[in-house]
Amino acid sequence: MDNIDENLIFTKKNNNIDLINYTMNEIHKNIDEYNLSLKEITMKYKKVYRFENMFLFIIYKNGKIFTVFNSGDLRKQIIIDIVKNRFIELEKKFGKLPNMFIPLYISDTHFYHDNEIPFFVEAKPSNKKGILYPDKDFYQIKLENKLINYDQLKNTLKEKNCSNIKNKSPIIYFSGANTGADKHNIRKKIKEIVTNKDDKNYNIYISEQYVPLYDFCKYKYLLNLPGHQPWSYRMSKILLMNSLVIDIPVLQTYIYKLQNKKIVDKNKKWIQIYSNYFIAGKDYVEINYNWIENITTDLQIYDLYKKINKIYDYYQKNTKEYLTISKNGTKKANKLNMNFINDTWNYLIIYFNKKIYENNTQSEINNFINKILLSEKNVKNISI
Repeated sequence: MDNIDENLIFTKKNNNIDLINYTMNEIHKNIDEYNLSLKEITMKYKKVYRFENMFLFIIYKNGKIFTVFNSGDLRKQIIIDIVKNRFIELEKKFGKLPNMFIPLYISDTHFYHDNEIPFFVEAKPSNKKGILYPDKDFYQIKLENKLINYDQLKNTLKEKNCSNIKNKSPIIYFSGANTGADKHNIRKKIKEIVTNKDDKNYNIYISEQYVPLYDFCKYKYLLNLPGHQPWSYRMSKILLMNSLVIDIPVLQTYIYKLQNKKIVDKNKKWIQIYSNYFIAGKDYVEINYNWIENITTDLQIYDLYKKINKIYDYYQKNTKEYLTISKNGTKKANKLNMNFINDTWNYLIIYFNKKIYENNTQSEINNFINKILLSEKNVKNISI
């Protein structure tokens, strides 16, 4: 890995320096807190192989790509295609690459079984370990009957004149599936409250109809409500729309017994790789919702509804502040593009494996890769 300089991966454009620095720091922080000694983690991986439907190991060995645990979650094939293209790009930039691997956990949930095992994840509680990567939705966004990427979405929003504040209705808007009804239940309950009160300041649609993303631009206030898990793919998209985004992070608390001991496990706000680049109060508005399993009831969602109304009333009266926050969020979201997202993947792959090489010998790395390849019958060799 000595011949690969990860600092050459990002294209340093003047308007992206802050985003580059943020992303590199985020990647360093997520990876550096792990013990990457293969002697330590090999047994840990083996103990949790029963969760193989959610695991995906992508291995680069002697110029070929192999995947292990490639069945299960349908997102795996999308991730495999993304990473394959990243290896092609890295080979063009640096020539022949050393043997390396990427361990992924493909699920909306977080891998709580052993938080010391290094995994690449799409999202995680901010107080838990996990190596965040750009999620597959940057590459495949459903719009009507097509799959488009993040750049194509940005172009569509420009064509629809989404940034024109004069065209926006003073409405608090949300549209999404009825996920989370068995857990936090925020989406369904907010809909019920709005309907019962006949609140004309809201348009809330729950599993009622397909709404193309560009229709969200019609509204001044966009709610980001959690589903079954307290994070969603939509945040990076609705920030593009020059509307005021109201994000509702769920701060989860789980209370259970383990060997006759009471365990209180608290999750802080769930984040994705670019989440902390956007700052609450400057780029969007945030209302924390504290939820305790088997204790918090739907009645507390009424308090959340009242807090949303206070935000609405405030920004309806303070147009200048509304414009500042909505423009800030949209300006930052537009700095993200597919080249940068690909560079983020490239940097993740190289930095993670540089750390693997710093903590292990070549022989130990080769042995680990060979053991992974022998761990499961369903190993695929992908042409590169």
